[in-house]
Amino acid sequence: MMYNISLGLKNLGNEVIIFSGYNRSADGIKHPMPYEEDGVFKVYMRSIPVNKEVKLGEVIVKEVLDLVKPDVVLSHAFFAGQFSTFIKSLGYPIVKVVHNGDRGDSDIALFNSQFTYDFKGGQKRTDQQPQDMAFLPPIYDDMVAETHGDKIGFVKPIGHKGIDFLYKIASAMPDKKFLVLRGEWQTLETIKEMPNVEFMNPVVDIRDFYKEIRILLTPSLYEDAGIVPSEAHKNGIPCISSNVMGLNETNKAGIRLPFNLMDWVAEINKLDDPVYYKEISDRELADINSRDWNVQLKVLNEKMLCLKK
Repeated sequence: MMYNISLGLKNLGNEVIIFSGYNRSADGIKHPMPYEEDGVFKVYMRSIPVNKEVKLGEVIVKEVLDLVKPDVVLSHAFFAGQFSTFIKSLGYPIVKVVHNGDRGDSDIALFNSQFTYDFKGGQKRTDQQPQDMAFLPPIYDDMVAETHGDKIGFVKPIGHKGIDFLYKIASAMPDKKFLVLRGEWQTLETIKEMPNVEFMNPVVDIRDFYKEIRILLTPSLYEDAGIVPSEAHKNGIPCISSNVMGLNETNKAGIRLPFNLMDWVAEINKLDDPVYYKEISDRELADINSRDWNVQLKVLNEKMLCLKK
C-alpha cells in the first residue's frame, strides 16, 4: 500500500523519496546508498529493532530528514509508528497511513478502510486543517499473473489470518491442493505438515504466487482491511473470506462467509463449476476495475499540498 501510494503521488508530479528500515524483500540486500527504482528515488537504512534501538533510529531518521528536507512526510503507522511523534517534533507535517494502530498526532490520517476510519477515530474537522481519509489500498496491473494454476492459496500462516481454519479445510478436502505463502512474521507462524499443503517462501514478485493458484482463502479472525482479496480480484481469482471488519470492503465483490467449515467446503466445490467460477471472477474484476485510484490520489495530493510550509 505504501509503495503504490508513493508511486501514485510521484506520477502526479511530486518528488518521492522512500526511507525504509526493511531489508528489501527483492534480494535481501540493504541499500544504505540512494538509488532509483521505477523512477522513484529511495534511501534504505539499516534495519532497526523496533523496541531496542529507538533512540538510534531517531538519530538516523533525523540525519535523513536533514539531508532530504521534505515538505511532507508520509509515514506507516504500523511499522514506523514509533518515529511519528519524533518526526512531528522536528517540525515536519506528517501524513500517516493507519492500519490497526491509531491516527496519533498526524496532520492527516489515511485509514485503510472505512471500518478502520470509523473504529480508529478518523476526524471530520471543522477548521481549515485537511480532513482524514478512508483510503482502500490501491491495486495495479503489476501484480497480475499471466496464467493461473490449480491450487487453493492462503497468505501468511499466522493465527489471526485463520491458518488453523485453513488446515481444517485442507483436512476436509484431501483431494485439493493448497499453497500457503509465508510472510515476514515467520517467528509467529504455525506450520503444519500435511500431504496436500505446500508452503512457498516469501517471493520477490507476488505474481509468482498468483500464477500457482485458482482460488484465494482469507479466513481472518480479524482484519482491518486486507489487501490480498483486492489482489486476487485484479487477477480474476475468486476470493472466499470471512465476513469480518474491513474484509467486507476489500472482498465485497467476492464470497464472504461465517466460520462454518462445511459452508467453506461447499463454496470451494461450487467453484469447480466453470460457469460459477466465471460469475465470481467477472464480478470481482468489474468491482476492482471500477475503482479510480487516481481520484483518491488527487484528493490526497491536494491535502498534502496544503500542509507544505
